[in-house]
Amino acid sequence: MLPTSLAASTGSKSIPTAHIVAAFVPGSYSDDTICTNMSLRTSKISNAKPFASGSAYVVSIGVDCDDGEYVVSLAVPLLKKNDSDESDEPHHIKTANGKTVTEALRKLDAKTDKTLFYGQAKLLVLGDSLLEQADMTSSVIQAMKNKNEIDLRINVLSTNGKAIDILQAKPPGETLPGLFVADIYRNKNKFGGASFALDLERLASSYGDGAIIPMIKLDDCESTPIKLDGAIVIKHGRMIGALTAEELQGYLWCKSHGTGGAVVTVDMDGHLTPIYIKKHSAKVSFEPQGKGIRATVNVKIVGQVEEPPAKHVCEEQIKHQLKEKITREMLLTASRLQDEYAIDGYDWLELLRKKNYGLYKAHSTNWHDVFSEIEIVPKVAVEFS
Repeated sequence: MLPTSLAASTGSKSIPTAHIVAAFVPGSYSDDTICTNMSLRTSKISNAKPFASGSAYVVSIGVDCDDGEYVVSLAVPLLKKNDSDESDEPHHIKTANGKTVTEALRKLDAKTDKTLFYGQAKLLVLGDSLLEQADMTSSVIQAMKNKNEIDLRINVLSTNGKAIDILQAKPPGETLPGLFVADIYRNKNKFGGASFALDLERLASSYGDGAIIPMIKLDDCESTPIKLDGAIVIKHGRMIGALTAEELQGYLWCKSHGTGGAVVTVDMDGHLTPIYIKKHSAKVSFEPQGKGIRATVNVKIVGQVEEPPAKHVCEEQIKHQLKEKITREMLLTASRLQDEYAIDGYDWLELLRKKNYGLYKAHSTNWHDVFSEIEIVPKVAVEFS
């Protein structure tokens, strides 16, 4: 459905500044020792350079924009400079200016005493100042795709502030800035909120027209200073709005396996009841309706009541409340995507092509208008184990 080309002409307009932040693994080991406490990942290409002595891992990358030129910032805990350096404070901020992302990265590599190795990067965070600039963001995405060391499976998150602040966030006692946030998907529930994994390859294929990018935010909680919360909405290559945590949950109900492992709370007459979602599936079927389309979203949930409400209620009442909650959230999100943003964040055009090619041929040329008028019918089934 969505164009894969990210090329965009900047014309005579000035290009905003871009801050690129990368975090590295520090330690008290020698230059010839690599970090052994990280899980290794295969690079996207077979001829990627292997990690070598004198190199340093990039585990997280953040990108921001500012003031009319590219300003690239690197979070660089790295290895300790020498055995006499007993400081526990990581030296993790470096900056460089450049007219392109590539130029800025090259300057940073020249300013760093280690060779920067991107093959193990797990996370790319995009700041809101960057996401407001369509041309600049598409350039960043293209540059990341073209850098051979970077795995296309790298997870991408947006933030409502500066990406550099997200990479620097760490709880008390945590010694690895950048690595802390890089492992956010290892156990995303500890960071709270509904979310999903979006990799660079999928984002690049949809970014030019429309995309939903999960959001990470700073939190006031000292033990977990960041949280997964809502999502950024992209249209025509730039940020046009956001989904709240509840609206993102409504979006995820429509995506198969979108909320497996989540804990959902329902209100039973003032008594909050947490329910662990053990299994979740969603299947969408399409049928013609007049000149348009009806989409039926069949959602099946297998859950487990984590904590019975203080007030006695039967299991069927809890099931009913959960079904009502899921249906309400699905319709709320659909309304935002159809009426306010007018983008197919579900990627239903591609699904329609696979499931009903006749309907696809009839409506693909004016899909954005058709999508806004689709009747969405949620059908939710809940079981408790």
